[in-house]
Amino acid sequence: MQPLRIRVSNVLGESVGPLSVTLYAATHSASREVVVVRESLKRVDSDSTNTLYEVSIAKAKQRGFYNLALTAGSQDKRLVGTNGISLVIKVLTKVRIEDVSVAVFDRELSKPSSSISVKEGSKIGKVLEADIHSKMEIKFKIKEARTGDSILVHQAFVAFVHKTTRQEIIFVATPDRDNNYVFDADFEKVAKDFEGLSGKYEVDVSVTLPAVPAQKIKKSERIIYDKLPEIKHMFREPEKRPPQIVSSTFVVLCAIPLLILLILWLRIGINFGNLPASPFVLLFHCGLAGIFGLYFVFWLRLNMFETLKYLSMIGAVTFISGNRLLRTIAARRK
Repeated sequence: MQPLRIRVSNVLGESVGPLSVTLYAATHSASREVVVVRESLKRVDSDSTNTLYEVSIAKAKQRGFYNLALTAGSQDKRLVGTNGISLVIKVLTKVRIEDVSVAVFDRELSKPSSSISVKEGSKIGKVLEADIHSKMEIKFKIKEARTGDSILVHQAFVAFVHKTTRQEIIFVATPDRDNNYVFDADFEKVAKDFEGLSGKYEVDVSVTLPAVPAQKIKKSERIIYDKLPEIKHMFREPEKRPPQIVSSTFVVLCAIPLLILLILWLRIGINFGNLPASPFVLLFHCGLAGIFGLYFVFWLRLNMFETLKYLSMIGAVTFISGNRLLRTIAARRK
């Protein structure tokens, strides 16, 4: 087992001078076994920063997490935070999947009459056939590589991978009293998990345990760092407008009532005698003409906000002058 190395420095990662680093105790978190007591750490000579220390924990043979209690003594009284240091480390171990047996049998039977043994890392020499009238049973043990003892893991998975579509169906294997992991599948009951997809499947067994080192990824994605093409926003094309003759006809139809009014005024005549002699008369009619003129300019070039700004000014003058005009007419009729 490699020695445990610990770096002791200030917040900037720099050396704080000569230190006396001591490992007071290393205790297994689950079994509470103490494997190291009052062991001094030695400075690593090859470290140029003078901050790296190491200690042997060869007695920590049990896998799992260990709680470390350390202290770093110094003659410099200005140093703080050097006592009562607690760290947690993890001791890894290798495991093997052994005693693997596979059997496919009729679902009416409770146990298979025979099974096929498979070694770790190898494959069955033939293709096993199964349908909704069949069952599959997979048994295996998980052993620690160093000691050969059977162990329990957090989870054990059995994955069916379709060879063509690469669709995965994953099941969980459960341990029995003898620490044998068993996966038993009734294909009639789990047919919905396969979504009716028949064909050849690869069956893989995998386990998860914090004290087992992570495996290297055999396949990796291809990462391209080239400049991506520019994303250009495409606006929606404007709707096709009707021919100009249609809009011109609409303008003429809207102007016909005004033309009729002007013709009738010319034939009947306008009685200007009833208009009171007041400046509000001129302001009111100029305001009305200004409002209609503003609408015309809005149709030609103004936007809504500009039109509302001008309309608020013209409308206020028209409202006040119209109110005074009506009051004057009402007073004359009394």
